[in-house]
Amino acid sequence: MRAYFYDDNDYDPREPHEQVPLTPVTPEELRNLGVLYWRLDGDDHLAQVDKIAKERIYKNRDEVSIIHP
Repeated sequence: MRAYFYDDNDYDPREPHEQVPLTPVTPEELRNLGVLYWRLDGDDHLAQVDKIAKERIYKNRDEVSIIHP
């Protein structure tokens, strides 16, 4: 996982993110900001997401598929 703070407000957020000045963020900093994340293992990713959504009473969610070249 990659997470960054954007240091400069003079960028176009539609541009590729790796081309703007970035400051890496640690998992601890993410926790302090209130960012929640889970590592999903195995082939039943959707079932794991469904379980998290049910436990947290989420009504909406998005699914992002990442294809590695």
